[in-house]
Amino acid sequence: MFLRDRSWIGAWHETGAIGQSSTYYLGAVAATLSALTSANQKRVSKSNPEGKHTSPQANSGASRIIWTAAIFSLPHLLGQLIGFLLTSRSSPPGLHLFWGYLALGQVVILLSVSIGWLCGAVLSRISSIIVSGGGWVLLIAASDAGPINVVMRGRPEMAVDSFALAIRAMAVSALLASLAWTTSKNTACQRLPRLVPTSVATILVVASFSYGADVVKLRIPPEASALCISGRVRICVWPEQEKYLVDLAHTSARIDALPDVFEKPYEINSTGLKGTDNQASQRSGRESEPSPTFEIIGGSIWSYAGAFAAAIERETFRFTDELCQWRNLSPADDRRLLVLDAWLEAYLAGNGQPDYRTNAPPSIQGAFLEGRAIANGRTASDQFKWAEKEVIEMRQRYC
Repeated sequence: MFLRDRSWIGAWHETGAIGQSSTYYLGAVAATLSALTSANQKRVSKSNPEGKHTSPQANSGASRIIWTAAIFSLPHLLGQLIGFLLTSRSSPPGLHLFWGYLALGQVVILLSVSIGWLCGAVLSRISSIIVSGGGWVLLIAASDAGPINVVMRGRPEMAVDSFALAIRAMAVSALLASLAWTTSKNTACQRLPRLVPTSVATILVVASFSYGADVVKLRIPPEASALCISGRVRICVWPEQEKYLVDLAHTSARIDALPDVFEKPYEINSTGLKGTDNQASQRSGRESEPSPTFEIIGGSIWSYAGAFAAAIERETFRFTDELCQWRNLSPADDRRLLVLDAWLEAYLAGNGQPDYRTNAPPSIQGAFLEGRAIANGRTASDQFKWAEKEVIEMRQRYC
């Protein structure tokens, strides 16, 4: 949690998500060691098939699986507790989002223990270790198209569906209970096929994860309670993102200071918030158009400065306007636009260098460096004069 950036402190959706993200890595270890423990327990049971010798090892199958689940749940719960204490100091809204991610992480831990124990029960010792550990890694790697919803970053527009998670939690709990029952030497119904309850529970787990509803879903936008900054551009965020209002206010002030030649959208919203760009609607003659959106990633201003710059450039240059000739853009003017784009992004971010990297070709990288050099090396008045000249010339040439 602390090796990554600490922007998650102060936002419940980010705190809960980063706390449970460790369960995907911990799950590989839990599945492997659970398989090893299960295989060892199976060897002990085979050496004493009639239960004539009452050794603690022969009668502790159920307790071992319970202890295994508890041991691997502890790091996750401890990490979530630390995150809870750090974020609760500022009392931000959205605590229910934290509980959802905590429960999701716990289900992932119990699932990994169940998969490992099941592999150890039906496979050889070496095979169970390879299949459980490797299978878990492949399952997580294929998460985009697979059954497990891997969440590595908390997003305010997403939330854990309590009903869908409850279905999965009950299925995993049933599998864990059946495994504990079948490994117990004190089971009353010794003549019943022990694999029947485990098989049924396994089918329920597969069905709930493969054919059930997504656990992490889009939330209904709280339009009435959205937090907005009023300026020449209305900037709105989710209530859970209130910690970013100070930085957004600085960005809003920089937008207000731009020369009038830069046209601005009516509003820019955090992803998931619904809004209408009134200015774009009036210009196109349509009833409504979706407002531009932005994301705040890792608390970085650079993560949304580019989105703000792109929204302003779309309004200023009207790239989709049929009356303009942007399709005939020359290579030299294309580079001028790239330089202007990099300058505007750096200016809105408060100057400096971006905290991200791109794999753009060297020619484009050079244009980016030139634009940032203007933002970092010239006075504000000189920057505005240069930018105003660029915008006027480009619009006169193509619009």
